[in-house]
Amino acid sequence: MAIQASSIKGVITSSSRKECWVESLVLGLGIPAAIWVVSRAISAFIPAAVQGSPEQRFFFWFSAGLIVEWLFVIGLWFVVRRRGLSFADFGVWFRP
Repeated sequence: MAIQASSIKGVITSSSRKECWVESLVLGLGIPAAIWVVSRAISAFIPAAVQGSPEQRFFFWFSAGLIVEWLFVIGLWFVVRRRGLSFADFGVWFRP
């Protein structure tokens, strides 16, 4: 008995490959760069991020990554919605 790959939805085109590479670059390079930019902005505009107590400095250092992470989730939500999908399609949320 032969196994057929009937669940493949289509052929990968070169434009979708380019899109995949762009998305990979954004994840691999863009997110760390965005964390660095947000961290520098916090340090420039909030004096406690540089001159505060160790707890305050840690909080502001940690908040840069948190801000970028949630901006990424919101951006991902827009991309997923544009493609006509939802997070439930990826198994992120349970759908009863």
